Order: sequence, then structure tokens, then C-alpha cells
Amino acid sequence: MSNKKFELPEGSLKRSKKGYEEIHVSAPKSKPAADGELFPITALPAWARAAFTVPRLNYVQINLYPVAFGSEEPILLCAPTGARKVCF
Repeated sequence: MSNKKFELPEGSLKRSKKGYEEIHVSAPKSKPAADGELFPITALPAWARAAFTVPRLNYVQINLYPVAFGSEEPILLCAPTGARKVCF
């Protein structure tokens, strides 16, 4: 990996192959969010609200929000099917 500031989560597997690297990251243990942790869609900018049909962001979306809205860094999100991944 060329980004030396990045650390893989514990338990990840990295394999170097000819011309590329494979990186396997296990899914984290799911943690249901308490109602107080849920972020209301109304707190998003108006232009982003139209992408949502639910009243609050879920756990995956809450953790992605600060990076997606507070940085210019590229994002690679891996989440299970049904996790309501939304692209802005």
C-alpha cells in the first residue's frame, strides 16, 4: 500500500501478488445504535436530504458522515447489502 499513514484493522489479511495486493478486512461486530446516537436527516444540508426516505442515519451512515462532509479525501465504503449506503 502506498499510503503509509493508513493502518489496517486488527485481524486483516494482506497478500502481495504479482502486480497487485489483496487486502481482506473482516466486517466489524455490529453495534445497534441507541436512539440518542441516531442522526436526524433534517440535520443534513437540504440538497442531501432528498437521497433519504428514512428519518435518521443508521450506524454505518453516522460513522461515514464526518468524513464525507468534512474532508476532501476519497472514500471507499464497504458495508453489507441492506445497510442503506447512499452516495452524495
